[in-house]
Amino acid sequence: MFLSLATSLICAGCKKEERHPVPDVQVYFHINLQSDPEFFQLLTSGSSMVITSTMLGVSYIGYNNNGVIVYCGGDGEYLAYDRTCPYDMPKSIQVTTDGSSGVAVCPSCNSTYVFASRGAPTTNSSAHWPLKEYRTSFNPNTGDLVVSH
Repeated sequence: MFLSLATSLICAGCKKEERHPVPDVQVYFHINLQSDPEFFQLLTSGSSMVITSTMLGVSYIGYNNNGVIVYCGGDGEYLAYDRTCPYDMPKSIQVTTDGSSGVAVCPSCNSTYVFASRGAPTTNSSAHWPLKEYRTSFNPNTGDLVVSH
């Protein structure tokens, strides 16, 4: 009996960690928010912008080349999310944003994701996973923003 109880307790801690439904892809790009007029809007707190491969002249950005959304949280905080909706994988649907509302919406499942909440879906969304987040590094002295994964 003790053995079965000990096994149960040990296995309770062995829950398999779920992986984000949007697969990992290599992401690395650099933009300058102070010297490139195309990115000036990202200097405003609460603003966001879709960054695509054609904007940067590279072959792909984000899962399935869906692009990345960069969000300015204020005080030098920048967040970056893959544009792929995690709800209905592997369809690879791109979420959309208007650049000023602080949210992205999936045109297929109508899930709404809040940037300031680390890309989490709202409670009335079909999605349960947040948008896939990428690392950011911002240098306020130079205006350089690096997004990577």
